[in-house]
Amino acid sequence: MQRDSFDDDRSAIQIRIKGDESATPLLIDTTNFLYDFNVAYEIARLATDRRYEQFRFSHYVFFRNGRPLSRPERLKVIRLREESPLELLAELSAVTVGALTAVWLLIQIIEKAYNLKLNRRKLRAEVEKLERDNKISAKEARRAIDDLEQHGLSHLPPDAATAIEGATKRLTRTLIKIEKIELIAKRPNDHDE
Repeated sequence: MQRDSFDDDRSAIQIRIKGDESATPLLIDTTNFLYDFNVAYEIARLATDRRYEQFRFSHYVFFRNGRPLSRPERLKVIRLREESPLELLAELSAVTVGALTAVWLLIQIIEKAYNLKLNRRKLRAEVEKLERDNKISAKEARRAIDDLEQHGLSHLPPDAATAIEGATKRLTRTLIKIEKIELIAKRPNDHDE
């Protein structure tokens, strides 16, 4: 399935993931993976975006309607290839400090869940492009990302850290495993590959 970007006149963060080569997954395996990936992002967003400082995490955060994000703050599916290996191109069109920090935390969750070693320099370069394109406070975004890098979950409220650990465990248990993840800074009117 492929869709056009919702907002061609704005910058966006794209997340491209590729699953491992394995047997053709069952529908339940695919839907569980996509749900858990999305939940991991949304929990990361709630945990790192200052607009949600008052949000209290509970077991309900894993329920379908347990995360009060607005539509622009949610991931959009740009491309999904279901056959093995699964490929997903997701996009976040509301590029803010909260979005950048949440995506950075999502990357850390995926690294931990799948024991991946990612090219941090390339990831930082993409984040810096988005900061410039969107006139986001680069200082504020870098500080938030550096806090995540240096302190991990220890600087987050305990209930948020517990939810992130839960999201990580859920991804670890999915049958579809991520082999590769990329961040792409999409500029206005760029076309998807």
